This record gives sequence, C-alpha cells and structure tokens, in this order.
Amino acid sequence: MIAGFTSTSVSANWAVVSDTGGVYNSRFLKGNNTTPPATGGTSTHSHNDVIVTTGNPVDTVTNVDASPARIAASSSTHQHSVRIQLEANVDHTPQYATLVLAQYTAPVYSPEMNNWRWYADEADETPGTAYANENTAPPQVEMGSRIPLKLRINITNTAGAAEDDSRKVLQYGLTTDQAGAWMNVGEPTDTLWLFRYTTDISGGADNDTLSSKVLSDSDATYRGIHNESNGNSPSNSDHPADKTVEFEYAIENYKAPANITYYFQLYDQILGTYIPLASGKDLPSLTTAAAYSLTVSSPSAVYLGEFEVGSGEYHEYTFVGGEEITNRDNRGLAGGGESNGWTCSAEITTELTDGSDTIPASDMYWISFTTDIVGLYAAPTDGMTGNPGEYMSSAVTAITAPASGRQGLGGFTILPTMRIYNITKTGDYSGAVTFTTI
Repeated sequence: MIAGFTSTSVSANWAVVSDTGGVYNSRFLKGNNTTPPATGGTSTHSHNDVIVTTGNPVDTVTNVDASPARIAASSSTHQHSVRIQLEANVDHTPQYATLVLAQYTAPVYSPEMNNWRWYADEADETPGTAYANENTAPPQVEMGSRIPLKLRINITNTAGAAEDDSRKVLQYGLTTDQAGAWMNVGEPTDTLWLFRYTTDISGGADNDTLSSKVLSDSDATYRGIHNESNGNSPSNSDHPADKTVEFEYAIENYKAPANITYYFQLYDQILGTYIPLASGKDLPSLTTAAAYSLTVSSPSAVYLGEFEVGSGEYHEYTFVGGEEITNRDNRGLAGGGESNGWTCSAEITTELTDGSDTIPASDMYWISFTTDIVGLYAAPTDGMTGNPGEYMSSAVTAITAPASGRQGLGGFTILPTMRIYNITKTGDYSGAVTFTTI
C-alpha cells in the first residue's frame, strides 16, 4: 500500500517513494494498475503561430477608367495575410497539494549475531568460569576430546517484529563464509557428528529459560533458552522486537580431529537461513587441542628454602604459585563412556647432594593432599585423590584420577609439600624429581 503524508517524517514501517530519483518524484497521481506506474507529460505547453488570411473585398469597383484621374480601386480577389504569434511554454499546472508518498512494509524479524563467550563450567546454570574474554577463542590446550563446553551468544533484533518458538540451531564449519558448507551440531546420541549436544551434566535442560545473562548488551528482562537439541518449536525460544536476547548451547567435541579450527554460527528454523553477524562482530571459534594425549609438566627448578642444622626434626617446603605440577588428559572417554583414568607418580631420580654429602631418597617425604588438587577451568576433581604423606624411597603416587565418568578430563594442578629428614651437614644441596603420568 502507498499512502500520502503531509509531513516528511513518515511513520514507522513506511518507506518514502517520492523523494529525489523516485518514480513518484514531482508527479501527479494517475490511476493505473502497473508497478511502477506509467509516467509522462510536461507542466507546460506551446502553440504554433497562427496565420490569418482575409477574405475577398466586399465592395468592388468594376470598369474603372483610370485616366485621367487615376482613381484607386481593388479587384474582386484582393486578400491580406496576418501572422499571429502565441506565447510559448505556458504553464498549465492545475491547483495541487504537495504530499510525501510512502509505501508500507510490514515489519520483519531481522536477527544479528552479536557477542559470544565460551565457558567451562557446563554444570552450572549460570556459568562463571570463562575460557577467555568475550568474542575471543578459548586456549587451544584446553580444547580436548569429550570436554563439555558452554557457548553463550546474544542475538540483536534490528527490526520491529518479534519471533516466537523458533530454534536457533547451532552449526559448525571450517569457514567464515556463512553461506558456505555448515553442519548442525548433533543430537546428544548422534555418533557421526564432530560436535554434538551434551545432556549428561546438569546445568539446565533443553528449552529452559536462562535465569540470568552473562554477556554485554543482553537485555536484562528478556532471556533466551538453554539448548541441548535441534528440535523444532521450543516453546520458550522467544525474541521480542528491538531486543538483544541471550541464548546458551551445551556441547562437546565428540570426534573432531585434533589441531583444527572450527567456526560456529546460528541458523533460524523459521527464517530458513543463517543469522548474519552484526557489524564488526566475528563468528565464535575454537581450535582443538594439538594432540589428544595425556601429559604432565613441572617447573624446571624449585628452590626449597633454607634450613638451620639442629633447628628441627625436618625441613619442610610447600610449593607456591608458578611451581605447580600440571597434569592434563585430553584423550576423551574410553569405551562405555568412561574416562581412561590416570596416575601421576613422583620419583627421586637424583638424590640431594652437595657434592660430598648425600641425603638419601628414603629421607625425602612427599605430601599432596586431595585438597591440593585444583581443576583448571572448572575441570571436575570429584573422585580424585592425592597422597597424605609417604617416604620417597621409591616412586610415590602424587595424584590419582579414577576411570569413571568424565573424572580426570582436562587440566589439574597440585602444589605439593616436601619434607627432608636427617639433615646433619650444611651445604647447598640439589637433586631431581621426575614426574610420570600413565
């Protein structure tokens, strides 16, 4: 529908079609059933000059004797012609009123992907442990196999129409071309997809409305849903007009190859197309771990402090920040959906010596309390055990992660305590401890 406005400020959802360059600019309206309407004509007109020719004389004289007086006379066919010049380019514009013509366009739902962030604590309803800042890929080393992730994304609705009960399906691909080749994240029981939803850890059920927002720009009142499925028409998946709404996706790397960068986008089931990026924004991404392996790392050297001979039964030193022993299991789950489990051991491979005197390994004592175990990025420590104390005459167990559920997946650190007994001589002692994780 096209209507006329007496103001240049037309109402919402109306687009001016009579401005400069438009088909209605400086036109009179004419009934027509074509689009765009037929146009033509001018605002002025001109006429050719008019030639007026007189008729024959009414009174004539015949048989005139011209001599000697030479009296004038006209013949019966005598005529005159006169040229009358008319005014050119005469304006024939009729009376009119000036209107702004605008065409009505119904508001449409126009979503755009805005901010996003990867979170580690999938078990929490409102995640608080983020892998990185907003709109930043997580650390590659943390992207092991079968480690659950939460992706929060907010979507801005740039038009005046709402959309209800439409799934925003999470897709993954190897390209930033949103019109390229993309795959839907698989359902929790799918076995062919590289990434799939995960439901075996609490933290929200599919279609649950989020209890709070965690991203910048998200509307505080209107919130999206927790997604663990691609099922159609989730009843709580609403997006009001002109609002930025936050959504959540609980997924895992099920069988994606190592050391590959993947991108993620959203697909709207009602629109039948991907949701484009807002201006200046990038697609969520992650790079899988360089290798799906079991590793252990430790500081190259630790200064154990000073001890005054005779001041006590033993010298004790507790490791501090920057001296952590870190174990990482990125292998994923073994058969039956259980972790592989692992054990980290500590062994004196070079006894303490100052070059002339040696403190034997049997006088070294290891302590790594279970409470000393810290899971990196919310890696679960349930079921993991340390060592309340043991002489190091042989290798001692520092940490044990059982082969149960997802226990032991991810990265874990300890800051142990070491005691040295029977120090009887002064000197600068040094030795070596080797950590082995299997």
